[in-house]
Amino acid sequence: MMDQLAMLKKAQEVAAKKMTMDKELAKNDFTGVSADGKIKVTVKYVPPLPMQQPSYEAAAFDIDETYLQSADPSELSTELAVAVKQAYKTATEQVAIKLSELTKELSEIMGDMGNAMPPSATAS
Repeated sequence: MMDQLAMLKKAQEVAAKKMTMDKELAKNDFTGVSADGKIKVTVKYVPPLPMQQPSYEAAAFDIDETYLQSADPSELSTELAVAVKQAYKTATEQVAIKLSELTKELSEIMGDMGNAMPPSATAS
C-alpha cells in the first residue's frame, strides 16, 4: 500500500502547483474582439477561494471612438455581447487546459493508490 505520508506529500505538491497556476492565470489577460476589431474586451481570471469555482471579471473595454459614435445602440449592444462572450470563452478554455494538467496528475496519484492495494482489497 502506498505510504499515507507519501500520498499527503504528493497532495501538498499538487495543491502548491494549483496555487502557482492560479497566480499565473491571474496575471493573464483574455481578450474578446468583435466589430472587425473595433471592440475589445479584456477579462481577468479570479482565483477561487477553497472549495469554490474560479470566476472571471471584465477588466477593460476598448471601443474605437469612431465606431462608438457611428454605431446604433442595438448594434453596439450586440457587438459588445459578442466580444464579452468571446473573452469569457477564451478564459474558460485556457483555464480548463491548465486544470486538466492537474487533473491528470491527481488521476495518476489515485491510480497509484488503487494499484498499491493488495489483491484482496480490490476484488469484488
